[in-house]
Amino acid sequence: MTSVSQSLLDPLTSIEELVHQDMAAGQGARFLFDILYTKDRNLAACPTNPLPPSISLINAIPSRYSWIQKARYKDPCNKCMLVPDASRNPPGLDFPHSGSYMHVDGSIVRYFTPNDVVLLAEIGYGANGHISSCRLRTSEGVTIRGLWAVKRMKNTEVLERECRTMEALRRLAPESMVPYLGRYYEENVSFTTTSTSCSPNPGLNLSGYLMVYMEYSDFFDLLCRLQEPSNGPRRALHPHVARWYAIDILNRLYGLHVNSYYHGDVKSENLMMAVDGHIVFADFGETRKDIPENWNVPNLGTLTTQAPELYENWKGPRRPSDLWSVGVIIFDMLFGYMPFEGRSINEVYDSMHEVIDYELWPTIMDGDIFGKERELGLDFVKRLLVPTVFNRMWWPELRTHPWVKDEWKTISEKQREAPMIIRRGTWEPGMGWASLLKTEQPVYSSVIPDLDL
Repeated sequence: MTSVSQSLLDPLTSIEELVHQDMAAGQGARFLFDILYTKDRNLAACPTNPLPPSISLINAIPSRYSWIQKARYKDPCNKCMLVPDASRNPPGLDFPHSGSYMHVDGSIVRYFTPNDVVLLAEIGYGANGHISSCRLRTSEGVTIRGLWAVKRMKNTEVLERECRTMEALRRLAPESMVPYLGRYYEENVSFTTTSTSCSPNPGLNLSGYLMVYMEYSDFFDLLCRLQEPSNGPRRALHPHVARWYAIDILNRLYGLHVNSYYHGDVKSENLMMAVDGHIVFADFGETRKDIPENWNVPNLGTLTTQAPELYENWKGPRRPSDLWSVGVIIFDMLFGYMPFEGRSINEVYDSMHEVIDYELWPTIMDGDIFGKERELGLDFVKRLLVPTVFNRMWWPELRTHPWVKDEWKTISEKQREAPMIIRRGTWEPGMGWASLLKTEQPVYSSVIPDLDL
C-alpha cells in the first residue's frame, strides 16, 4: 500500500472539481471536500458534512477515479482522508512538484517563492502590473520542464483580492478561467498599501501569482488577425465564426455568474484561448461576488465596453453589466468595429445614447450573402445592449434566442472543433472552418455622427 508520504502533491483540487461535476450529474455522493495539509507536505481530502449511514465514503467515489487509492487514514481531527495513489498518475493532471502550502483564513493555498521560480522574459504589462514567463524548481532545486507565467503587482490590496477570487473560482468554475497555480511571495517589494495577507515567512511579501503560460493565445490578437488581413481594411467575421465565439464566451461567463460572481472587465483583451481553441477569462482584478455589499464598489473597467449603469453610480446587481460587455464584443465580431466610440467617459456615454436612442445600428448590406444570419446576430446584440438593467436579456432568454439556440448544446459540450486552434505554436483553422474563415466578408463602418460637431 502506498504511504501518505509517497502520494502526489497536488491533485486534490482537481479531484474535488471532478467529484463536484459527478455530484451535479447525480453520480456521486453528496459530500464536500476540504483540503488538508499534513506535515509531510502532502494533501488529502476529507468530507465536511456527514454521509448517510447507508453510504460508505470509499464506495461512494465514482468508479472513474480508479487511480485514487481507496484506503482510510486518520488526521488529527479524526476525519477520514483520501490519498491519491502515487503509482498511477491521473490522466490530464500532471502537476509540478513545486511550491508549498499554508493556511489563509481557514483555507489551504499554494504558494511559491523565488527559490521555486526562475523568472524569464516579460511577456505583457498593464496598468495593474506585468507578466513574465517562468520555470519552476522542485524542493531539490531541479528545474521542471514546461513554462508557466507569473503576474506581479505593486498594489497588494488588489492583488490579494484577485488571488482570493481565483482560488475560489479554481474550485467553482475552473473551465472559465486561466489555470491558476498559486500565490507568489518575494522579498523587498514596495507596496502602495499595507498587506494584510498571511505570509509564509516574515521576510516575504505577497507580490503576485502564478498561472499556466498560454503562449500564442491572446483572443484580442487573434481577433485582430482575423479582422485585419494584410491586404485590406478591417472586416467583419463570418457570422458562423462570430456565433461560435459568442456562445463559447457566454458559456465561460455563465460559469462565473451561476456561482454568483461577476467579472467586471469583460473585453477581448481579457479573453484567452486554450490549446483547444476554447475561451477562458483572465484578469480578475475587478471580479467580486455579486452581493449588495459589493454594489457600492466603483467599477474600473474599460470605457468602450463598460455598461451605462456603471457610469451612473448604479447600486444594484453587476452580472447584467457583464452581458452588456459581451454584447459589445459580439457586435465587434459581427461588424468589424466597436459600437461606441470616445476618448473620455462623457464621449463614450454620449455615443451610447446616440446609437441606442436614434437606432444608429448598421444596415445589413444587400450584397452580404450571410445577411439573414447577421440580422439575427444584430437582434441578439440589441437585446444585450439595453440601457435598463432589468430589461436586458438574461440567461434563460439568452440561451433560447434563435441566433444561438441550435448551436448552444453543440458548442457547450465541445462536440465541434473550434474555428481556430493552436498547433505547433501558431493558430490554424479547426476542422471544417477553413472555408468560412477564408470567405470574403463585407466592410461595415460606423454610422455614429461626429461628436465634436
